[in-house]
Amino acid sequence: MLRWEQTLGRLLHLLRLDDIKPKILVFALFATLIPSLTMGWLSYVQNTRVTTEKVSEELRVASSQVVRELDIWIKQRVYELRVFSSSYEVSENLQKSRGGRANPEAIQRLKAYLESVSDKFPDYEELLVINPDGE
Repeated sequence: MLRWEQTLGRLLHLLRLDDIKPKILVFALFATLIPSLTMGWLSYVQNTRVTTEKVSEELRVASSQVVRELDIWIKQRVYELRVFSSSYEVSENLQKSRGGRANPEAIQRLKAYLESVSDKFPDYEELLVINPDGE
């Protein structure tokens, strides 16, 4: 008899698996546990994968919604700035204060207009009128 057979025989004797009845019991136990554990593990792996895919998809949807909202917000601010800058009040008072002579009344009206716009639209910290020389 080989050495491993002797070792296995002693182990089976210690575990009281010499008779057929305990062997059948152990076989039935393993025949029940192995498929159950395997199916549980496979189910866990698949559920983890599906959950990860769902979370990733929801993050993609949420981020695209945020991008759209920010795009709309920026377009609205740019439109408002265009409206403010093309206002009759701005163009007329700039024309009056141009040409080297500063018209204090026109400058005062322009300041009042910018302050009223700033009060109505709190999104803007400061509104300025700058000439091409940066003044």
